Amino acid sequence: MAQGKDKWKKFVKASQKGKAVLHTVLNGLVGDLLATLHPPLSIGMSFREKGKDLSVDELSKKIKDKKHVIVFVHGLMADDTMWTSKKGFGTRIENDVDALCLYVRYNSGLHISDNGKALAALLKNFTDRFLENILSLTLIGHSMGGLVIRSAEYVAQNEKHTWLLKYKTCLLLAPPLAGSHWEQLGFSASFVLKKLWNIPTRIIGAVGDLRSGGIHDLRHGLLVEDDWKNHNQRHVFKHTKTQVPLVDGVNYHVLTGEIANKEDSAFKKFFGDGLVGIKSGKGESPFVEKDPLVGRATFKHFYKTSHMNMAFSAGVYQYVKRVVAMGSTLEI
Repeated sequence: MAQGKDKWKKFVKASQKGKAVLHTVLNGLVGDLLATLHPPLSIGMSFREKGKDLSVDELSKKIKDKKHVIVFVHGLMADDTMWTSKKGFGTRIENDVDALCLYVRYNSGLHISDNGKALAALLKNFTDRFLENILSLTLIGHSMGGLVIRSAEYVAQNEKHTWLLKYKTCLLLAPPLAGSHWEQLGFSASFVLKKLWNIPTRIIGAVGDLRSGGIHDLRHGLLVEDDWKNHNQRHVFKHTKTQVPLVDGVNYHVLTGEIANKEDSAFKKFFGDGLVGIKSGKGESPFVEKDPLVGRATFKHFYKTSHMNMAFSAGVYQYVKRVVAMGSTLEI
């Protein structure tokens, strides 16, 4: 009887986890449509812990004895639990560094600029309330999360948000700074299919265009609203986008990966970490201007490290831990 209850509990737990994963994936694919047509299924921007949004009172209790704050921002079709799993960087940082770790969850199907505004507002509300408690703020973003951070910086600089006063360190893990070649290929395929005379292929092309605004933004790494609103669809690859200035006084670190070894073929190296090409991760592309991070940020490259593993790799974590400790002026 007891074994039966244990099995049932495991089944329920697995089912709930499965629903959570499906929810985040659905938001990543068509999150902009959900926000418009069925808001209850759309994920909002918030700090999360153990599957629940953190209230102001809960945040107040957490920050009481902490002076250094680290905010983690996930990528496309992911959520805050990627950081708090057994191998997640948040879990490890909490054990190794005396800092308050906060985990953001958001609808990754919305345009990056929309999530940038929401993140900037979330950080503003937080720091306005606890400004005197905070000595330093570190932002860590994986993949699309890194672009959301850069978009939030754009908003915060224009609106002069207080959190910039505490912002000291930024770590971008596998960011598609110049876009994702997979989204560029996906856009190209639907573009061609819609131009063919055959009705079925046009329908397939139209369905392909249902990809969320967030996914479309990954084509060139668009951070600002005007860039996607004024997007010229006739240009399959080339695109002019707003270059977001870096925040004065912030130490930027861009960590890139590739699935190949140093000695592997150029063909294998083309795929970068599997989702983001090497040049895009370094902010360079023949299709868009060079990213402002080039020449200002510290770039660190990791071989034999896939896109998702950039947020779980022991080697990457050691680098992140070192930077976080330095940025917070803390001892490990």
